[in-house]
Amino acid sequence: MKLSALSQRRIHWLNLPSAILMMLLQRAPTVALAVADEIVATPALGNVLRSAFAVAATLGTVNSVVGATPLVPSSGTATGISVATGASVNVFYTVNGTQTPPMSWSVSGNFPPGLNFSGLTSDGSVNVTTLQLSGTPTLAGSYSVRIFAYEFANEGGISSPAYNYTITVTGGSTSTAPSFTIQPASQTVTAGAAVTFTAAASGNPTPTFQWRKDGNNLAGATNATFTIASAAAGDAGGYTVVATNSAGSATSNSATLTVNAANAAPVITTQPSGQPNIPPGSSIVLSVRATGVPAPTYQWRKDGNAIAGATNQDLAINNVTANDAGSYTVVVTNSVGSVTSDAAVLTVAAAASAPAITTQPADRSSVIGGSVTFTVVATGNPTPTFQWRKDGNNLAGATTASFTIASVAAGDAGTYTVVATNSAGTATSNGATLTITATDVAPEITSSPSGQIATLGSSVTFTVTATGSPAPTFQWRKDGNNIAGATNASFTIASVTLNDVGHYSATATNSLGTVVSGSATLTVSTTASRHLNDVTVTSGHGTTLSAGSVTGSVKWQISTNGGSTWTDLADGGSYSGVTTATLAIANVGTSLSGAQYRFVASNGGVVSTSNGATLTVASVFFPFPTGIGVDGSGNLFVADANADTVQKINSSNQVSLLAGTANSAGTTDGSGSAARFNQPNGVVVLSNGGLVVADTANATLRAIDANGAVTTLAGASGSRGGADGTGTAATFSAPVGVTRDSSGVLFVADSMNHTIRRVTSGGAVTTFAGSAGAQGTADGTGAAARFNLPNGVAVDANGVVFVADTTNNTIRRIGTDGTASTLAGLAGVSGFDNGTGIAALFNRPMALVVDGSGNLFVADTGNSTIRKVTAAGVVTTFAGTAGIAGIADGAGADALFNQPQALAVDSAGNLYVADTGNAAIRKITLAGVVTTLTLTAAPAPTPTPTPTPAPAPAPNPSTGGGGGGGGGAPSVWLPLSATLLLALRQRRRSRLARRE
Repeated sequence: MKLSALSQRRIHWLNLPSAILMMLLQRAPTVALAVADEIVATPALGNVLRSAFAVAATLGTVNSVVGATPLVPSSGTATGISVATGASVNVFYTVNGTQTPPMSWSVSGNFPPGLNFSGLTSDGSVNVTTLQLSGTPTLAGSYSVRIFAYEFANEGGISSPAYNYTITVTGGSTSTAPSFTIQPASQTVTAGAAVTFTAAASGNPTPTFQWRKDGNNLAGATNATFTIASAAAGDAGGYTVVATNSAGSATSNSATLTVNAANAAPVITTQPSGQPNIPPGSSIVLSVRATGVPAPTYQWRKDGNAIAGATNQDLAINNVTANDAGSYTVVVTNSVGSVTSDAAVLTVAAAASAPAITTQPADRSSVIGGSVTFTVVATGNPTPTFQWRKDGNNLAGATTASFTIASVAAGDAGTYTVVATNSAGTATSNGATLTITATDVAPEITSSPSGQIATLGSSVTFTVTATGSPAPTFQWRKDGNNIAGATNASFTIASVTLNDVGHYSATATNSLGTVVSGSATLTVSTTASRHLNDVTVTSGHGTTLSAGSVTGSVKWQISTNGGSTWTDLADGGSYSGVTTATLAIANVGTSLSGAQYRFVASNGGVVSTSNGATLTVASVFFPFPTGIGVDGSGNLFVADANADTVQKINSSNQVSLLAGTANSAGTTDGSGSAARFNQPNGVVVLSNGGLVVADTANATLRAIDANGAVTTLAGASGSRGGADGTGTAATFSAPVGVTRDSSGVLFVADSMNHTIRRVTSGGAVTTFAGSAGAQGTADGTGAAARFNLPNGVAVDANGVVFVADTTNNTIRRIGTDGTASTLAGLAGVSGFDNGTGIAALFNRPMALVVDGSGNLFVADTGNSTIRKVTAAGVVTTFAGTAGIAGIADGAGADALFNQPQALAVDSAGNLYVADTGNAAIRKITLAGVVTTLTLTAAPAPTPTPTPTPAPAPAPNPSTGGGGGGGGGAPSVWLPLSATLLLALRQRRRSRLARRE
């Protein structure tokens, strides 16, 4: 019974004698007494007994003290009782005295586990006349309990004696707070999988558990283990568990659950959109967006046919022509599957024509408040747009073929013209005069504020002028909202921030009305985060500049005065992509050398301007470089198939002729310019400082000593074939690549024989792998192996030969025993994929070298990239961007090449590239940073007498078995291959002539 309900009771404070209670607990297991009393206060004793009543429950009738545990009122704390764990307890309590018994009890405090007062309710009250404590204690300790006994008083009030009571439990174990013995462990699963967290904790009493995710309780998760039957992305997080008992609580370490997405086939989320009536010469971008795990790849198609190199989400078509019209789709693929987009139909509009005014606007007159309309008619393709002007100033919103003033004011008097505009040009009409009669009128804006471009922290001022009678007042606005305190004809921002970007206007008001000025845009100019590198390009070639990933609109600019002034570029001539992220400059002439280029990106009123990149136009030293070697002093030796020369580049980047005469093909041995070559290709530097050159169109190997004296090492000029032998007894079909091992033995890629030849220092030629005239892809030993127009060859420190098998699009490995295998690439499949072994793809690899660590570097000519291949066949892209041909210096993918065909590596590990399509020599550091060598002509040497050329060595007939195609009459493909090489030579020289 709650205290508030005891209006007819008197409270008594009770004490329980500890000695009697201890005596009771040591007696028979069950003693039941009922004693009630009524107590009044006295000054000396505080509370005394007035009456007593006793009833025996199991032992018969006894007096008020026999076997009972009376509560004696006291203001202090009594001794209480002491019991042992595991012993049964059953004790009744009453109040000493007679007459009125207690009607109810109230108990509060710390109860020993296992003991309780019978009938105890949630508010601690017991509605019985005799209080019973029973149970079996389980946990040792000292527990404090406070007991109240309520009884009726004759006076009609309430009496409640109280007693502070201590129960001591001995023996057994003491309580201990929880402590984790097993912590939950972090786990990573795939979405949909089951996951279970497990924990264990000690403590007395045995603790309970509550699992949490990211600090929040998980409903129902109250066991030592917690299981998620099917994990989802939302289940990822940190999981803990709290162990709790009466002695305290403990929280486990956090276990992180990571949920990885399951593989999913591609799904197209944004389809490419059709582009109708695209103006010729414009640029468009078709875009697709897709999801999928793993991330999908893309292949664009036009009218069902794959577009080479179109493997990105976006397909840019620059300088649109009628041939670009068609149906475009994109195939999105990953390892789970593929999906084809909807078709985006591109149509190309008819040729553009500039506007022509066919009906001129006429003069008008009106009274104040009247209405007038000016009208114009114009033709043009595309249909022109219109902008009306008054006294040469644009009229806001007046952009249709007619312009109406609904209520003429005095300020409307003036001359009106209209400008018709389309992509092909503009046309301005004749002026039409508006004549009116002036009276007192509402305000008129005579000069609207002008848009401004400001830098952060600078000051800008907007100004407006207006007429009217009476004189108008002003209120400035930003984006249509009034600016507090801005009520003058001018408005100044003292220090511009990005928050100030917006559109500013002013209202002019007098008693006759309000007018709003034109809007002036405030644009904030910042420096672009993208840095443009300076570019060196060979005269007659092209280059590209990239703004990277930018948002908003882009325009490219040129400065020819060191950056003092800048001019917007227009598409046409040498330029394309002037309003895209990539600017292409074609057929660069020397007049552009020293010009600077930059881009300006605009987005939401913020204009970012890049630095200026300087274009250097280099002289043409190598019209078509196809072979390159480097000696121990860092000198480079370059063979040029168009110029028919071998030139030297010293460590100061000065170029001098080593052998041959420019544009003079032949077979002559001799010294320096007296010698002749015919489309020389591969170059290898010998240990004595001399060179061996693959003289392709002559089908010979030529030796050049350090002084430029040229001799024929092997092969017979004009005699093509595949015969093994020594000197002129041996024949080649089209030797392209050449290298040597540490002992000086040469290995030659005899391209049109589809073989790899081995040549000793004495000129003895044998076929190392492949069979002359037999192309194919087969791996095998010696003549059992097959190649398809191999071009590049390299050898490592162990004598293992590597081959750029060009038309097979593979990299081959030939062991010292002549056994050929495929290291990387998939035979017959061209493409661009990094990966291991056949997972990697190449596109016409034409050259390769081996560095000191055994890594291969490959000129992937068709992809315009340099690839790296480890000894295990792992292929990565070292420099350049696949499918983008150009010239740009930079690191990794920031650099661009144009069909590189030859490589060399120096002792420090630097690569040198004959960037054939750019007519340039490039250097790549170990870190993948690409630069273009700036070359100059070496000073002319002091003239010396020309030595008499040494006689050519006498032919040495082969004593070997001979290779396929050697000896006897030439095979049927021999004249065909010669014809093909001659046509290739004429095509290259025609290209050079056009550039010059």
